[in-house]
Amino acid sequence: MTQVLPLPVKPQTWMSAEPVREAITFPLSDGDGTADIYRVSDGKVRAGVLVTAGINPAPRDDHRIVNLGKALALAGFVAMFPWSPSMMSKRLNLDEPDNLVRAFEYLRGLPYVDPNRVGMAGFCVGASMLIVAASDSRISDDVNFVSDFGGYYDMSDLFKQISSNRSFYRQTVEPWVPNHLTEEVLTNHLIESLEEEDERETLSHIFIEKDSARSSSLDGISTEGMAVYHLLDSLNAQDEGQRLTLEKADKFVGDLPADFLEGLKTISPSTHVGDLKAQVMIAHDREDNLVPAEESRRLADALSERGRIRHTEFSFFSHVTPDKRVGPLTFMREAFKLFRHTYSIIRVTV
Repeated sequence: MTQVLPLPVKPQTWMSAEPVREAITFPLSDGDGTADIYRVSDGKVRAGVLVTAGINPAPRDDHRIVNLGKALALAGFVAMFPWSPSMMSKRLNLDEPDNLVRAFEYLRGLPYVDPNRVGMAGFCVGASMLIVAASDSRISDDVNFVSDFGGYYDMSDLFKQISSNRSFYRQTVEPWVPNHLTEEVLTNHLIESLEEEDERETLSHIFIEKDSARSSSLDGISTEGMAVYHLLDSLNAQDEGQRLTLEKADKFVGDLPADFLEGLKTISPSTHVGDLKAQVMIAHDREDNLVPAEESRRLADALSERGRIRHTEFSFFSHVTPDKRVGPLTFMREAFKLFRHTYSIIRVTV
């Protein structure tokens, strides 16, 4: 944990050999994927963990990624970080869960990995993709744990919350202002869902190039195109009164192309949690502005009857990075919560 927190010293490295990082390729359904593996090269067979950082992740040489990889290696894991071209270009890829299944199978087959002690850890969108992958019948019996930090539960619900600037949990609705990255991903994904090229071009001019004069070109646009227009118009509204209510956002999400909505289901944990067998550790920044914390609460609720779940909310993270300025007492309390959350992951593989 000291490798990840913003502390001036890293005592974990005092007692262990420096981990090595190896760039590897692994087979996918349509070619090869790339990944980095962090491990202590001492000849021992160790537990494995597949780690994915989600949409627009930090580069593979970023100190946060490197520190996390080294920390996991020093904690006794062989850590594999697959790199997704679509995720790195801020695009949602419906094939991502299948790619993660194949990455998990590759990691589990390495000679220095104990195949009976392999789990997954993901952040943001990557966490949700891992939940879907871990539910796949090809590997569901083999996944020891899934650590889900800052993920979503249902992509359609997430779209409603982003476009309306409101989050919801059970009967409570709260104001919620999404981060610009969340807005950008939603904008691109919605526009690309449309079949007609002229509609994609018109809406790109309005909402990406900010050419409001093109709004006069909406005559004859399809029901699906108007749904995208209303969702993005609400997202870009400057006045709260111009934004959609959750109910209206729900209606327009329902008007999106049918195949697009089916695609959202395939990458939504809400569709797959019934097949999930692994122990699940859920964590979320309470004030997360990329994915509202309410999404993790719904995931925890869905798994509560099944058991084998831990759910923690934090106050010193900025989304998934522990860099929020807090007082010393709050820092100590939150660091202890992070220690307990991290220990619960390590304990599963002992």
